[in-house]
Amino acid sequence: RTPAEKGDIQELALLPAENLVPDSARLLMTDVFGFDRLNNVLTAKYRAGSKAEVTAFLSQRTNEKEAADLFAAYHQFLLSNGGVNAKPSIAIPGAKMVSLFGTYEVIFARGPVLAGVHQAESQAAAEQVAKKLYNKISPPSLKR
Repeated sequence: RTPAEKGDIQELALLPAENLVPDSARLLMTDVFGFDRLNNVLTAKYRAGSKAEVTAFLSQRTNEKEAADLFAAYHQFLLSNGGVNAKPSIAIPGAKMVSLFGTYEVIFARGPVLAGVHQAESQAAAEQVAKKLYNKISPPSLKR
């Protein structure tokens, strides 16, 4: 809640522009989504359908192993807190979908980036935004 100055956040370039809600991007520093290992996460809201807004997120890590380890730990955190694995109908290699309290979470690691969708109200909206995010985070854009 402390006012902050606008600055250059390189990860903004990894966010798809289509259906992005203007001025919705936020950089969350610690304990993101209640998980103490999840830090330095960029979030942004997207329109999915006529009314739905979906939160996409990404966290650029120092390397692929760190992203993969955080992916596995966050997936386990979701399951430990009442989540249930759901079957995604989109083709994102290694992605996990978790249904949690009537919402959907999609997570994946691509290169040194952990990314996904947080608390979408519908599976279709979660998948739509996750696929666009996955496609935007392509190997040439992952330079650290």
